[in-house]
Amino acid sequence: MTASTYAASETLPLRDAFAVLFFVSVGMMFDPHFLIEKPWMIAVALGIVLIGKPLAALGIVTLLGHPLRTGLTVALGLAQIGEFSFILADEAKTLHLLPEDLTLARHPDLSPATLARIIAAGGKIASSSEKASLLSECAPAAVSSPETRRAYLAAAQTIESSSENRRALSALLRPGIPADGVAAILAAAKRIDSSSQKSELLVQAATLPLDPAAFSAYIDCAAAIDSSSEKGRAIRALLAGGTWSPEQRKRILDFAEREISSSSERESVLHAAIAR
Repeated sequence: MTASTYAASETLPLRDAFAVLFFVSVGMMFDPHFLIEKPWMIAVALGIVLIGKPLAALGIVTLLGHPLRTGLTVALGLAQIGEFSFILADEAKTLHLLPEDLTLARHPDLSPATLARIIAAGGKIASSSEKASLLSECAPAAVSSPETRRAYLAAAQTIESSSENRRALSALLRPGIPADGVAAILAAAKRIDSSSQKSELLVQAATLPLDPAAFSAYIDCAAAIDSSSEKGRAIRALLAGGTWSPEQRKRILDFAEREISSSSERESVLHAAIAR
């Protein structure tokens, strides 16, 4: 037995162990709820892989003049996808070519209690940027559970940088978050020192549905902004973002008269209200 053959035989069990570890880890990331939530997407993906790809391959091979037997062999060989598709899908999400929720691999294998503990541990990180990055990574999985949202907001409060605090809260303030979650985020946003960062978050919140509690939290957060121009920006976004009852419109206009010291900003808000 040569040295290379001996080395290969010795490392073979290790290779098999890593292969098993890889496929088990991929299986642990699988979200079975996705099959129920997005059945049409599963059907389309299967149709493309099992029907579309083979037919395309068969047509190309046939057009090149090869026998039907060869075309069928190539078509059947291409009627599958490998684990490299996970890498491509992850890269597509990084480049924002795919929405974050369009994937079979999510974080449901982590219970809300476990995820809350991870977030709480992340709150002890000294660096504001690293803490905000960790929270932003956990945000998609933290949206649906009140327990994880509370842990998330508690950790976000420990971020000293206004921009990083806003980044962490912005990651959680996403479509699909319950209305009470929006109100809690806006209440936490009042602690952001920077007026521009605070108004930036409010402008984002204005694009989401706001129930009465979230609407009140929005107004209270806007009142905590020091700059008249940033207050005007937040209120104009609120007027543009939804259809409000007469009582809510009156509250918005009363806020503009009472809280915005700049006459030009007040006029801008009034014009926005008339336009609506």
